[in-house]
Amino acid sequence: MISTLHTRTTVFPTSTNPHNVLLVTAASAQFIDRLENLIGSIHFHEPHIPILVFDLGMTDAQRFRLSCIVNIEIEQFPFEIYLAHVSDLNTFAYKALLWKEIFEKYRCKSKTIFYLDAGTELRSSIEPIIQTIQTQGYFLTRQKTLIFNHTDEQTFIALKMTRNQFNTGNHYQTAGGIVGFNTNFSNFYNDILIPFVTCSLNTDCIAPMNSYLSTTHRFDQSVLSILVYKANYKVENDEKFYGDFGSPVELDGSMVIFSRRWHCPKVYVAAVVFRSKCDYPLILHSRRHMKMIHEHKTVYSCGTLTIIKIRSFQIELPVYQVHVLIYIIYILIMICVYCAILYILSLLLLPKLIKTTETIDF
Repeated sequence: MISTLHTRTTVFPTSTNPHNVLLVTAASAQFIDRLENLIGSIHFHEPHIPILVFDLGMTDAQRFRLSCIVNIEIEQFPFEIYLAHVSDLNTFAYKALLWKEIFEKYRCKSKTIFYLDAGTELRSSIEPIIQTIQTQGYFLTRQKTLIFNHTDEQTFIALKMTRNQFNTGNHYQTAGGIVGFNTNFSNFYNDILIPFVTCSLNTDCIAPMNSYLSTTHRFDQSVLSILVYKANYKVENDEKFYGDFGSPVELDGSMVIFSRRWHCPKVYVAAVVFRSKCDYPLILHSRRHMKMIHEHKTVYSCGTLTIIKIRSFQIELPVYQVHVLIYIIYILIMICVYCAILYILSLLLLPKLIKTTETIDF
């Protein structure tokens, strides 16, 4: 994979968007490395498809860097018009609202929408997915977790279902980060999006109190899975559409969508195509603090960007690089301290040693 990326010459863009496809994703400041990896994979495999990125809380520098990438449109998610819990990204309540907004925006334009979480990447052309969306009206794929043991009891109640309805058979969850729909297919809007939005605006439905203490409740994915089951929608079972590091090696050659998440390296970052001219605006030299209201609290090994400021100078580094830098600085400081101690001791003890030596000689 890495060698292929290094030897490929990117010509962008050379083709049109014949299927009128829009690829949508979203990210906050902590997941910018994942987002760039996804964008690189799109530029590599589907360079003609435009990308709409929803800003869930990026820094000014990150947002501007994205604006320098070709075929990208950035839109701020309007957290301020929704209830407070929507701003907590850990509930994923924003996702259904985002999908509904996109559906309504392109309702009269017959648009094929394909949403991917920032932690995913394309491994090949998404042509089979596009064909499914256009013929079926939607595309859904399963996950490896079960609805039965990955959904809070209160969510079942809020959606007028019971856990017992899923305790027999393999009722796998529907992936909340890999969803496609056509804006001409109103059934998806009515059967899935409207009840999904209703649930997302109700904390007792999407994020019950006990769900914060649980390690199994999947918030948006749990809700989507139940709604898809109730509507009897078809869910793709082929693992090439929801692969991860636990997938069989034999699937590597046919993989379409792969979930990389926090894992390093982000191999497709090198494939991101930037505009030839892109100058930083003056706003980036301001001392405005990062807004943490929409940020995940979890820190991933190669996900979070840490801002280092020295007067007017500012750089952004992945947190693991900052840790290495701090460790190196610590070692250098300790070496300096050790040398200083030896020097001071030599100044204090050397005269005594000389005097002792002279006494012995005498």
